[in-house]
Amino acid sequence: MKGVSTVVATLLMLMITIALAGTAYLYIAGTFQQQLQGLDIVDAFCSGGTQARFVFKNIGTNPLTFVNGACAPSPGNTVTCGSVSVTRTSGGGTATLSGDSATVDPGRTATIIDGSCTSAGTPRSCVYRIVPPTGRAIPATVSCTG
Repeated sequence: MKGVSTVVATLLMLMITIALAGTAYLYIAGTFQQQLQGLDIVDAFCSGGTQARFVFKNIGTNPLTFVNGACAPSPGNTVTCGSVSVTRTSGGGTATLSGDSATVDPGRTATIIDGSCTSAGTPRSCVYRIVPPTGRAIPATVSCTG
């Protein structure tokens, strides 16, 4: 009984190695791409004493959407505003959110505005939790002097 020739054995091992390397590459590339989906808070500030504004940047590879002027979460309740979920975890009352851009392309920034940051205390503080379609949640705190 004869075995597999040395040349055929070498080619088989080479093909198996290339297939394993390709599979590993696709797995790693997919993992890193998932981690790159999301957003980052660039700035958070108060305007006019009661208007909380936070500027976020799309650090992902897909556009994010935000329904301009049509999103009103209650404190502690998460509402999906386009592809972004927003929760106001403090501040009392109902947040009325709007934005300056309905679509935020990768690498671009946009501003989300809450015109009713009416927490008691000095300074007034409203805390938000913003969640992109995939990726980590981002906290944002805005303090207003009232």
